[in-house]
Amino acid sequence: FLAQTTTSSDRLLIVLATNRVQDLDEAVLSRMAFQIKFGRPTRAMVDRLVQDRLQDVASAEARDCLEGVLKRSGVRFEELGFSGRDIQTLFEEFDRRWTLHSATGGAVRADLEWLQRWLRQ
Repeated sequence: FLAQTTTSSDRLLIVLATNRVQDLDEAVLSRMAFQIKFGRPTRAMVDRLVQDRLQDVASAEARDCLEGVLKRSGVRFEELGFSGRDIQTLFEEFDRRWTLHSATGGAVRADLEWLQRWLRQ
């Protein structure tokens, strides 16, 4: 790949995205014309992300459960350094947990205790 990009071209655009720029080889970094860095989301951004993700939760019962758990926990994702991807991962994990909760008749819980354990991981 790098051997093919030794000359300039106005017909080629390569976009790279990573959370681990420190792991990229120097040869790759030296061929990047521009770097745009994005910081962690602000509290307002996190609140919008959470509200957006809550709208995607499949059932009203699951959405109400997760919204209640998040409110009771008082968690501030931006203070924990959460990225948008971290928040997405939380919602994906809740979805799996809620599926187990439903399948086991509530034996597997998606509650405040679960959230606190998940946050400590």
